[in-house]
Amino acid sequence: MSELPPGFEIPTPPSAPRLPPAVRVAAWILIVGGAVTALGGGILALSGTAGTPAGSLGLAYVAFGAAQAITGSMLLRLRPAFRMLGVVLAFIGVVNDAAQLVGGRRWQLLALVAHAFAVYALATSGETFDGSG
Repeated sequence: MSELPPGFEIPTPPSAPRLPPAVRVAAWILIVGGAVTALGGGILALSGTAGTPAGSLGLAYVAFGAAQAITGSMLLRLRPAFRMLGVVLAFIGVVNDAAQLVGGRRWQLLALVAHAFAVYALATSGETFDGSG
């Protein structure tokens, strides 16, 4: 076996940016919350007929849920453009959860806290998304 030349260093591959746990949790909140919202919206849309308020509301929930799920998956890939979209969608989720909580659905408190955490985690994690693409 030959000797290595003096000063030879084994190159190391560049490390990928680390995803902080708070951002990972926020992304999964959006993915799971979006999937549940889209599923509920689909059920609501199918139970109403086309052109009725229930059908239209159901389609709106399907679109909102899909947007949340797609945004969450892009956040796991550290796509900077989706950070602010995630903040906006999570904030809309907070408002929606608060409205449903006032309407008497107590289980929405869990969703409200989860969406509020996602807003906080994404709003305070700007340095994580700087320079990644």
